Amino acid sequence: MATVRLRWSSSSDKRLVTDTYRTDKWIRKKDITHIKADFLIDNIDLAFQVWEETPWGKELSFDLFAN
Repeated sequence: MATVRLRWSSSSDKRLVTDTYRTDKWIRKKDITHIKADFLIDNIDLAFQVWEETPWGKELSFDLFAN
């Protein structure tokens, strides 16, 4: 859902967004065949950055954060 909101807010072609994210066209695919390692690494790095830099992050243990 966040991806759709981001695309909607940053796109000048709203029709393209609605056509791309129509729910009747969704196809279930296995993550392992479509998500690349660099995408996962970037997102893990971002998660750690948020955990380390936000006030609420200091209240979470590593175990809680990792879960």
